[in-house]
Amino acid sequence: MNYRKLIEAHRAFYIGENRAKNYDKYMTEQKDWKAWQTPSISATEAEKLLHFVRSWDRFFRGDSSIFQRIYHEIYPLIRDLGNERIESVNLNDAELKARISDAFDRVADCTAIQRYESTDASKVLHTILPDFFVMWDDQIKNWTVNGGNDGRTYADEFLPKMQQELNEAIESCMMEMKLDRVQAVDYIREQCGHETLAKLADEYNYVKYTLKDPSLGGMETLNVTKHGAPVIHLGETIIAQKQIEFAKFVEELKKKGAKGEEYRENVKQWQREHREQPQTP
Repeated sequence: MNYRKLIEAHRAFYIGENRAKNYDKYMTEQKDWKAWQTPSISATEAEKLLHFVRSWDRFFRGDSSIFQRIYHEIYPLIRDLGNERIESVNLNDAELKARISDAFDRVADCTAIQRYESTDASKVLHTILPDFFVMWDDQIKNWTVNGGNDGRTYADEFLPKMQQELNEAIESCMMEMKLDRVQAVDYIREQCGHETLAKLADEYNYVKYTLKDPSLGGMETLNVTKHGAPVIHLGETIIAQKQIEFAKFVEELKKKGAKGEEYRENVKQWQREHREQPQTP
């Protein structure tokens, strides 16, 4: 993955997903970060987190008392990963991946109705360690890995895949911008509101696989301004006719200022009318 795709996806995410602000509000205004540095979190903090998850998934039935118990159980892993980043952690460590898998499954079972919540578990874990855990949903999982929606697939397949793609992005930035690794990571994050790379990986996946934005489907030509900021233009020479039509439709939506639910509903309607099939990643 080229680093510029991360930057483009970040911008597209905030145009196409009105709920993006819910994440910012929780992470920067509502969450008491110091309260999470102990295995015993308050019911208030647990409920604030679960409320954020419900802002994305209104069917989520996470129980704060159950989650408090689970957080106490997984806290040793949270503590051990506190200084780790997805782009640099050793994911060849089988014991570590087993611990991640176990924690994921526990969090996915934090509901009062005994329903396994895979997408929501990834959201919960990401908010706890935003430099490490990458969020996913069913669309993202189905396009990026072959396994199920459980902790084992998440730890053994999905996280290593995300690490690989993020390191490709870092390396492309190092090469094109003539930066060292630390500088390249800093540059990418500066271009994206200082989001973590784990968050940027999710935004890229969400825009490409969930919203199905064609500009991330290998159909763009890239230029750089004199200030180094990427400018991405759709190119029509390497995509099929239907993709060209869809790209033009999306661009028109953006020009009209369509956002959030309006944007998603228009895209869904276009796909229904044209029987749009997911692009090959």
